[in-house]
Amino acid sequence: MNKELTEKLYNHFPELYWQHDLDMKKTAMFWGFDVGDGWFDLLYELSEKLQPLVNDINNKYEQFTFAVVQVKEKFGGLRFYVNGASDEINDLIDEYEKKSYLTCEVC
Repeated sequence: MNKELTEKLYNHFPELYWQHDLDMKKTAMFWGFDVGDGWFDLLYELSEKLQPLVNDINNKYEQFTFAVVQVKEKFGGLRFYVNGASDEINDLIDEYEKKSYLTCEVC
């Protein structure tokens, strides 16, 4: 994904993508979003839906427990890997991974 769209996701959803500043030995988010620009809207919509769910998790604990650790394309579909997710979050991610097969990654 291009730099402008990547920064937009980082800036609008810092609680989700906070690992992007970590060393490459600690997280694959170091490499950013390994997908085409065509999935930006899909990722933005998913992030908007995840944000309140993640806020609930973060409010229960003193430090971040949820993290997006990798976002990439694999076998023609979105892969969105996280740590610290609830069943509700995992269900939402599954829904958007399925939607990616119906959305052009390029355009």
